[in-house]
Order: sequence, then structure tokens, then C-alpha cells
Amino acid sequence: MVIKDGSNADLTNSRLLGSIQRDLTTVWLTGHCTLTGTSNILRGNGTPPLRIFRSDVTLTDSHLLTSSGYAVYCEPPSYPEDHKTIDLRNNWWGVGDADSVAALIFDANDTPDLDIYVDYLPFREEQVSSESMSMGDLKRLYR
Repeated sequence: MVIKDGSNADLTNSRLLGSIQRDLTTVWLTGHCTLTGTSNILRGNGTPPLRIFRSDVTLTDSHLLTSSGYAVYCEPPSYPEDHKTIDLRNNWWGVGDADSVAALIFDANDTPDLDIYVDYLPFREEQVSSESMSMGDLKRLYR
């Protein structure tokens, strides 16, 4: 899924799996975008599930999982004033300690020229529970 320049998106209760092709990530923000959401499962398949270029992101109570490499990849901003803090607190990363979560994130902690930081603390130490809804529950919502 690509969120193009200047777009605003809300991603809620979604399950997205990345492509096995090298350059295709699960969710890619291409610049000056805003992404908010909760209760998602974003899974990379050899690519980061979340790739961010000059955009604002707030995702909570979600799974950010990767089969290899980074779970979040922040691209260098074009201008120094593009300093960002990405809010990815209260998510499950597939690991249970802060050092392991930090290793899954490519941000200014990895290269200071990047000037984009990912705030992931606190993080979930176990999977976010997802409640399944029966057809009867769904029908009751529309009565």
C-alpha cells in the first residue's frame, strides 16, 4: 500500500502482508503524508512493513512484524526542517525486549543525518489480542 504525497490515511483493523519483491514494502508513505491507526497487523515479507519518507505516523495497539531486516525504515528527509518523531508506542514487534525492538528500527539513532526518530516506548511485550466477531455480532451493529 502506497500513501502518496500530501495524503491523510487512517488504517484500522487491517491485516497487510508485504510483497516478496525487494523494493515493495507493506505500507510506504512517500512524503508529507499523515497515517494514523490502531489494531493493525503489518507484516513484512523480506521488506520493512513500514517505510516512511517525510511523513507523520501514529500507530498504536498493532503488530509491526518482519521476517528479516527492519520493521520500520525511515528515509532521509530532503530538508533539515523535516525533523519528525514517529509515534509507534504500544505496539507488538514480535520480540520482548527494548534492545531487540530498537534493532528493528532504522531511524536517527542509526544515522544522525536522518533526523527522524521513532518513539516505540512503551511497547507491548506480547501480542495485541484481536477479538473475532461472529456474523450475529456484525448484524447487531446495524440494527
